[in-house]
Amino acid sequence: MSVTFLSSKRIAGLFLASTALLAMSSAAMAKDWPNDHPITMVVGYPPGGGYDAVGRLVAQFLGKELNQNIVVENKSGASGVIGAGSVARAQPDGYTLFLASPAEIVVNRAAGQKLPYDPDKDLTPVALVGDIPAVIVSNPALGVNTVAQLVAHGKTSDLSYGTPGAGGPSHFAGESINAAAGINMLHVPFRGSAPAISAVVGGQVSLGIFGISAALPLIESGKLRPIAIASKTRSELAPDIPALSESPGYEDVLFTNWIAIYLPAHVDASTRQRLVAALRKVTSDPAYKEKLTAMAIEAKFMAGDELQAFLKEENARYTEIAQKRQIKMQ
Repeated sequence: MSVTFLSSKRIAGLFLASTALLAMSSAAMAKDWPNDHPITMVVGYPPGGGYDAVGRLVAQFLGKELNQNIVVENKSGASGVIGAGSVARAQPDGYTLFLASPAEIVVNRAAGQKLPYDPDKDLTPVALVGDIPAVIVSNPALGVNTVAQLVAHGKTSDLSYGTPGAGGPSHFAGESINAAAGINMLHVPFRGSAPAISAVVGGQVSLGIFGISAALPLIESGKLRPIAIASKTRSELAPDIPALSESPGYEDVLFTNWIAIYLPAHVDASTRQRLVAALRKVTSDPAYKEKLTAMAIEAKFMAGDELQAFLKEENARYTEIAQKRQIKMQ
């Protein structure tokens, strides 16, 4: 029996040839994306909630735009971290998407939570597709109707503010107001928006900071008094409520529950670009906007360098207030 040994030169040639074939195969797959393979959109929260509803709406309109079936998969737990981690570990082939919120990308990290992924290195932002502004409200009996009145009241009396939970955008907004105003409102976290809103209506806490989608019905009924939106601009959902940035000294108190589509890192650039183009069309569709508005969510689009700059600002803003106000999550 004879044994043939390949020279190192021949082995190197075979290796380069196989690498080239793999690269060509990956490029061909990217060029054909999306083909008959279904796309999965991971939502890091349970079925029936707000993010689940948005995820299914985006999947419906995006699937129509791509002429491709998109399946929503709920992987809830740890404030979205479980879902985000699963996407970070997914194959970078464009067939796994993630419906992201500030929690998984900036909030948890700023508050010191250990994550099983690096939001900057293991995930890739594609586009912003919606935004839920945070609104600051009071019980009408308190007599606080403006930011100036809130600050004046906080300097002479004890104030408390309720939020849907510790470590979220509403909590960061409240502590940013404390820092900017030089007051010390007591944070009272609840398990969700409903009990927090009930506590403000019932007078158990002075103020509340919630997503406008949860607070708007009670604002319209007069049971809650709106003070300001924690944003640069007024919300198209409630244009009569002033933006917090309209009050001097509070221009940087900008905390919203934005909604974005992410991919695993290292997805082919052409696939990302096709997805960006499709999401741009989705967010400009009047039917999509109408359905989001019915949920009290603003349809917004942001991608590319603008989105990267926005996320950089978000990271800096959350990190600064977490350090200044000692916000920590275990």
